[in-house]
Amino acid sequence: MPHLMELKDAGKFTLCDAPSDQQHNVSNLQSDPEKSDDEKLLHNYNAAKNCLSLCTADDEKLLHNYNAAKNCLSLCTGFVSTSCQPCEEGWTAHRGKCYFFSSKKQTWFESRDLCVASKARLVSISNKEIQDFLVSKIKETHWIGLNDLETEGHWVWMNSQTLSETGVQFWHMRVSWPNEPDNWKEDDPSGENCASLGNFDGFLNEWFDNSCRMQKKFICEKKNTFPLIDDI
Repeated sequence: MPHLMELKDAGKFTLCDAPSDQQHNVSNLQSDPEKSDDEKLLHNYNAAKNCLSLCTADDEKLLHNYNAAKNCLSLCTGFVSTSCQPCEEGWTAHRGKCYFFSSKKQTWFESRDLCVASKARLVSISNKEIQDFLVSKIKETHWIGLNDLETEGHWVWMNSQTLSETGVQFWHMRVSWPNEPDNWKEDDPSGENCASLGNFDGFLNEWFDNSCRMQKKFICEKKNTFPLIDDI
């Protein structure tokens, strides 16, 4: 029988990947119309507990995921339940996080507060993979969590990381005009202290500084309930 860490290293792990005999039993149970939902859930719960026996003391992260799954099962009343989804309805799972793409436009400050109200924060972009994922999901400019509100020119994400710490920047570059961020003050004397993906002309794969008072859609992020599961 493979060790749980070997399963983890091999790719995405589900609680009943390891014991093939348990997979067979679960499959038979799910197809048995005479079994009640409670019996099916109890069987799957016991199978999940058996999977735990494959863990070692060092598998703390996987143990945490197991406990999350166990709690989820205790809430389920059937095999398909919204309580067992990796993200809430309206959110998209990706690489261990849940993302919310708003349909309404708000100022940057309002966007920040709405994310916090959902126990989330305006999105941070720490690598090109996240950047590409976000760009693939939007069709117009969206607020992100980058700002230099405290110190002009010192851009910081909502998770307190700086651009030098993440090592990635996707500012819009120009040939004959100043590059972004340019802190344009014609529309807002206080300057442009909040960043967005794209602007109203497009360029969705690049960052622009804007007046924080502008109205834009926004992107929130928070941790995924089951960080090894993504939406299909």
